[in-house]
Amino acid sequence: MKIICLTEESVEFFYDIEREDVVHAVSVYAVRPKHLKPAHELPRVSAFTKANIDKIVQMKPDLVIGYSDVQKNIAHDLVDQGVNVLITHQRTLSEIYQSLILFSSIIGEREKGQLYVNNLQNLVRETKLKASSFTFRPLVYFEEWDEPRILASPWIHEIIEICGGRSLLKERSLESHKALRRQISNDELKAANPDLILFSWCGKKGDCQQFLANDNLSQVNAVRENQVYEISSDIILQPGPAAIKDGIPLIFQLIQKMQPIN
Repeated sequence: MKIICLTEESVEFFYDIEREDVVHAVSVYAVRPKHLKPAHELPRVSAFTKANIDKIVQMKPDLVIGYSDVQKNIAHDLVDQGVNVLITHQRTLSEIYQSLILFSSIIGEREKGQLYVNNLQNLVRETKLKASSFTFRPLVYFEEWDEPRILASPWIHEIIEICGGRSLLKERSLESHKALRRQISNDELKAANPDLILFSWCGKKGDCQQFLANDNLSQVNAVRENQVYEISSDIILQPGPAAIKDGIPLIFQLIQKMQPIN
C-alpha cells in the first residue's frame, strides 16, 4: 500500500510495527521516530492545516490518513480529487487504542496492532499501580497554548491521573472537541492554585519565565516552588503512541519527584 500521513501518530505507529514501507509521504512536522527517513527520501506534503493537494494527487496514494476536524478542508479537497481519505478524531486513550487497531487492520496487520496496543495498556496498568502508593496527589495544570490559555486535551488529563496527579478542569476539556472551548483565565488559574504546571505550546517554543515572571501567578504553588516544566509537543500533543510510551514515564517522574520522603 501507498499511504500518506498528514500527522505524526500514524507514521510512528507504522514504523513501530515495522511496516514503514507503507509510508510514502508525511507532514513537515513529523520527527518521530528517530529513524524516520530524511526529507529528501520521504516527501513532506503537509503542515497541520494546509497540504500540497496537487503533489498528493500526483503521488496516487491508496490512502491519506489525517487527524481531527482541523484537517477537514484538506480532506474535502482530496476527496474532491478522488483520493481515499481517513480522518480519525481520537481524544481519549481508549480512542487512541482504537485508532491504532484500525490503522493496523487497514494494512492487514491487526495481530501486530493488537499486540502493540496490549503493550501500551500494560504500561498504563503498571504506572497506575506504582502511582497508587503516592501519598500526595498534586493538582496539575497542563497548558496547550498561552494566548489565550488553553487547557490540555482529554488524553493528557487521563495521563496525568494515571501518573498520580489531579488534572485541573478536566471536565471542561471533555465538553467539546473545540480548542477555544478549553480556555482558562489567569484569575481561574490563580484561584485553582495548582501544585505543578506542565505546558507544551503546539508549534511554538515554550518559556517557563512566562509563568515564573508573571506577578499575577507569583503566589501559585507551582510558581512559588518552581514546579513548572515544558514537555516537547512531539511527545505529548500527538494523540498516538508517543503520548503513552514517552509521555507517561516523563509525567510520572515529575509527579513522583514531588512525593514526600518517608
